[in-house]
Amino acid sequence: MEKNDDITAPPSLGSRLWAAALFLLIGLAFWPIWNWLARSFLEREQLYTGAVVLVVAGAHHWMNRAQRVRISLTFGPVGLRVMLAAFVVLGVSRWFPPLALASACLALLAGILFLFGDNSWRPASKAVGVFTVFVLLIWLTPLFDWPLRKLAGQNVAWIFQQLGQDVKLALAMEDQRSVLSLTVAGKPYVVAPECNGFGILSSSLLLALVVLVLQRKSLVDKMLDLVVCLAAAFVANILRIVLIILLA
Repeated sequence: MEKNDDITAPPSLGSRLWAAALFLLIGLAFWPIWNWLARSFLEREQLYTGAVVLVVAGAHHWMNRAQRVRISLTFGPVGLRVMLAAFVVLGVSRWFPPLALASACLALLAGILFLFGDNSWRPASKAVGVFTVFVLLIWLTPLFDWPLRKLAGQNVAWIFQQLGQDVKLALAMEDQRSVLSLTVAGKPYVVAPECNGFGILSSSLLLALVVLVLQRKSLVDKMLDLVVCLAAAFVANILRIVLIILLA
């Protein structure tokens, strides 16, 4: 005699309408945050590759799970708790604004659980976890721009010094703004925002996270893998700048 795993009755029309109303409430409440994130993302071209990584990884994962995905369109106990947590964090963000980003990610998780049910909690939480890192990257891009540019310029200057070249790294003025100027063998080069390596670092980080969330490793091993991945991306960016200068 076969065991019937689906013993629960389907949700009534009333409960589905109530859940749909809550789903729309989430969309309206968090729309300003998502609108700000979308505009901020479009202003940061270095994150476009990272977005492609997320889209491709999400599409690949969806294709592998398509036969097991069932549309729920209702909130289970887990989904309701996540939604409540999203609104609580949103309220607390009044005193600590960065928490608004965390509340938006929780709202996204609640929306996914509404669409696919509480059974999708494990893959949904992993996907939203990686997406949360992407949201943090959108927010942190301006903060990391100048430090990464300075670090890249210093390392490139060191490499050319080891090659016996006359190198000078200094601040300069260009169009009434401060720029980092790298002079190699008498030829000046501007260490532009595109040289900070944030694009390759963020893309490598997201790709590594996508792979690591699907692997069964200890937390220590995953952290070591992330460090190695970011170090390799940083070195690749330095070598890219060196090659550009050599070709120029």
